[in-house]
Amino acid sequence: MANYSNDTMTAEQSHQLLSTRILALFFPDIFDARSMVILDGEKGCGKTILAYKVGWLIRGSRFNVSGLPDKREDMETLLTGEVFAVLDNLDEPAAIRKYTQILCQAVTGGKINKRQLYTTNSSCRIP
Repeated sequence: MANYSNDTMTAEQSHQLLSTRILALFFPDIFDARSMVILDGEKGCGKTILAYKVGWLIRGSRFNVSGLPDKREDMETLLTGEVFAVLDNLDEPAAIRKYTQILCQAVTGGKINKRQLYTTNSSCRIP
């Protein structure tokens, strides 16, 4: 994982990188892998509001920040059903660790096999 801290990048370079990652969301045919941006900082420094504003620009007023889902199925639904998802309050490493595999699949363009609803032996692949 790349660490773009203040020691390695200027503020302008950080803004350019974040802007590029946001713009890539509008070209899913070109960029099949998704970016995972981790905003790290002190409590109250504006991490959630920044992520919320980006989500609002992309999805409009129906966008909302999510907490960490309790079940794997809910995480799969969130990551496959949204172009841009924001998970807030990820302070407990043990809680996040159980989703490592699905997060890796989501950012690398992997597919999730699921049983197709209302069938007994049909499956579908979800991006």
